[in-house]
Amino acid sequence: MQLGSSDNAIACEAAEQLRDKGWVEDGSLRSVHLQDANLEKVNLAQADLSFANFQRANLVGASLQGAVLIGADLSFANLDNANLTDVDLSNSFLQETSFYETNLSNSKLKFAFLVKADMGKVQLENANLQKSDLEGANLTEANLVHSDFRGANLQDAVLINSNLHGANLENCNLMNSKVTINQLEKVKSLEGAIMPDGALV
Repeated sequence: MQLGSSDNAIACEAAEQLRDKGWVEDGSLRSVHLQDANLEKVNLAQADLSFANFQRANLVGASLQGAVLIGADLSFANLDNANLTDVDLSNSFLQETSFYETNLSNSKLKFAFLVKADMGKVQLENANLQKSDLEGANLTEANLVHSDFRGANLQDAVLINSNLHGANLENCNLMNSKVTINQLEKVKSLEGAIMPDGALV
């Protein structure tokens, strides 16, 4: 499939051809294999990419607004500065994926595997990250306003200067995470959470 080309111009043209045929949103791209593809600035908004394989793909600046990526594998992919607003990444694999300055507002990341993901300066306002695994993730200067982290694993995560205003951290594991008391005072709830020092709230 030319969408998986290492030539960015070919890949972006293939995406437009697929959209013209109505195959971007109709499920034709479910489980597609796009490892190592060069999809920088590609337009895959509203695409159904459930269970797709994007391992190590270049998606810098891509538009995936409203896309369905349930169960997709984007491990080690680069999505810096991409638009992923309203995207559904539930049950997805995002190990060491780079989301620097990516917009993930209103996204669904329930049960997502985000171990060691780079989410510096990411926009995660109103995102649903229930039961997600963010162990060792970098969330420095992230916007986490009103995000739902209930039951999430944030052990060893870096939350330096992140905005947690109104975030729900019920039953969250914050063991050894880098976060200040001042930040935690602004969250909606810490009920049942494990604090950075191991204390149970």
